[in-house]
Amino acid sequence: MQSLSQDQVQELSAYWDGLMQQLQADPVQAQSCHDWLYQHYAQPERHYHQFSHLLALLRYARQYSDHLVNPLVVDAAIWFHDVIYDTRAKDNEAQSAVQARYWLNQFGTDAAITDAVVACVAATAGHRVPETEVAIPDLPLFLDFDLAILGQSAEVYQAYTQAIQAEYDWVPDILYRAGRKKLLKQFLERPRLYFTDTFFDLYEHSARRNIAHEIAQLTLFSWP
Repeated sequence: MQSLSQDQVQELSAYWDGLMQQLQADPVQAQSCHDWLYQHYAQPERHYHQFSHLLALLRYARQYSDHLVNPLVVDAAIWFHDVIYDTRAKDNEAQSAVQARYWLNQFGTDAAITDAVVACVAATAGHRVPETEVAIPDLPLFLDFDLAILGQSAEVYQAYTQAIQAEYDWVPDILYRAGRKKLLKQFLERPRLYFTDTFFDLYEHSARRNIAHEIAQLTLFSWP
């Protein structure tokens, strides 16, 4: 398993087993889903959107469990939110949401929980909280978990940017830099990157600093 120690592998497996128990999933269906998820997250072209990313988000969900209304929804959304990831496609989040609904239906999950999970996964497309999603109180914090990487130390952020670029190694460098700069500038234009006050206080300043630095680096090494 990519860049995980044996202890981390066991930790990730324990999170999965716990989720399946909460969902009361049939063991055969649970194993089928497990194998399918692992097949996707183990794809060699993934350098960031893989197991270590899942583990980081699952740890956030434990750390901030007191802030969550329904941790079950968040856990399930974490597992499915990047399961479909093709850097040549533009509908990864929508396709991941489709798969989340399929598997949760296979488990016989309550429709309200399934709908909430699917909405969380779909919302990662633009990392925005739709005004219509008032019935999903944990969506803002879930999205903050996913963007927490932006506010980490300069060293961690640099490793993240290198991993993202590696996932787009098929894109010519000049085009990658232009596309990446456009995305980053869109983030900086937002009034705030983080939806919850907790994550805003923790990471807003450092995230904006990291993004601004990356834009500067992308500009420095771009063609005139």
